[in-house]
Amino acid sequence: MAETLSVPHFRIYNSDDVLGVEIGGALKNVLAIACGNFDGRKLGDSARAALTTRGFAELTRFGRKLGRGPKR
Repeated sequence: MAETLSVPHFRIYNSDDVLGVEIGGALKNVLAIACGNFDGRKLGDSARAALTTRGFAELTRFGRKLGRGPKR
């Protein structure tokens, strides 16, 4: 299904890690709220980009600590 729905500008990925996807989906919403706060305070695109970059790095580290992520 992912292959059928994917197009060059919209890619869909498969994962067997359902819990990891659920955790990532929930935590990215916290990051989105923080980005909205940055926008509301008019801190600029660079500040929001830094928050997003650092935020996703921390979300990845958190997920790995919980044993989630790609199988090696």
